[in-house]
Amino acid sequence: MIHSELLKQSSTINVIYYIGKLPGYGHIKEGGAQLVLQHLVEKLIVNQPKYKPEILVQHGREKNSNNTLPVTPHMHLDDLINHLRRNNHPKTILHLADSQLLLYHPEYLHVVASFWKGHIVQRLTQLDRINSLKSKIPNGLSDHLNQISMFVSQSDEITKVLTELEVSPEKITQISNGVDTNIFFPSRTSEEKNLIRQKLFPVITNDKLIYYYVGRLSSHKKRVVDLFHAWKNSKLFEDGHFLNLIGSYDEGIPEINDIKSLKKVGIILSGLVPHNLIAEYNRASDVFILPTVPEGEGFSNAILEAQACGLPIICRKGVSGSNKVVFQNQTGLFFEDVDGLTSDLVAMKNRTNRSRMAKNALNHTHSSFTLEIMAKNHFELYERLLRNN
Repeated sequence: MIHSELLKQSSTINVIYYIGKLPGYGHIKEGGAQLVLQHLVEKLIVNQPKYKPEILVQHGREKNSNNTLPVTPHMHLDDLINHLRRNNHPKTILHLADSQLLLYHPEYLHVVASFWKGHIVQRLTQLDRINSLKSKIPNGLSDHLNQISMFVSQSDEITKVLTELEVSPEKITQISNGVDTNIFFPSRTSEEKNLIRQKLFPVITNDKLIYYYVGRLSSHKKRVVDLFHAWKNSKLFEDGHFLNLIGSYDEGIPEINDIKSLKKVGIILSGLVPHNLIAEYNRASDVFILPTVPEGEGFSNAILEAQACGLPIICRKGVSGSNKVVFQNQTGLFFEDVDGLTSDLVAMKNRTNRSRMAKNALNHTHSSFTLEIMAKNHFELYERLLRNN
């Protein structure tokens, strides 16, 4: 009995995830990094019993949700180092799920790297995070980065920048996010879609299109103002079509404050919507739009969720990872400026092309971007690192 328990303990692989914030431990909404981490840990617990994951959260104190994951909140960097010293083992992996923690504090990363026996994995999702590191650490950035055992890059663009910074290709792997296809799926019938539309948008008839954006409504990186201008230029509202916007907004945007003018051009402000209801808004819609500039968006979970619900995508060219998700005239359309976005909005009126792209988008998501695929790629990465200990 004692022998079997010792064997079980020796075969256990610990994975310590470190992230800045987590829903349920402080009043924050679920972002892409938080969702990816929660899904990954859930899959690890269910499918890989030899792994023992724990999540350390830098901020947040009290638990205010039904989250059942193994979480320890209020672990600042000094607390993290003490925790790692107590749990220092070659079979323990430190997975940094947020790029603005240890990577942004060279003195702390250097301390950890000096004693840590296991591997350090760093997830990177946005180009602007790496670019800001260049100014933060003008000298010795390559040495700083190479203290990481493995970077999980979300896109070709991030991989390219890491390579230019002399990070060895052997230390870079690309793992895309995944979407929960048990939650995000298309309406099974046109009747079902119509019922959802009638519930969410009772004034919109079923023969009209609903274009759709979810995210922060800001003028800087999200470029929602570009979407406003393109929508007005398209004159789609004159034919009774609508643009639905979900998310919190900056009060400094005049276009948003003028609610009466928005209604005149068929723009609906749905405000903040709980993530568990986003799937219904996807199923009620016809086209998803991402107007964000490349430096303002990491790998977009919103695109994956929309495609999983059978929506074609209109996306600004150059957004990190979009070239792996959106294929021109196959799963969606790219644009570079307001005129291009206007043309794409109008082009999506073509029902035959829209339906073809929607079907392709759905198939592509199921073949490449499910939670199971994302989790499997992480498990394989961990196994590969442990073999190289």
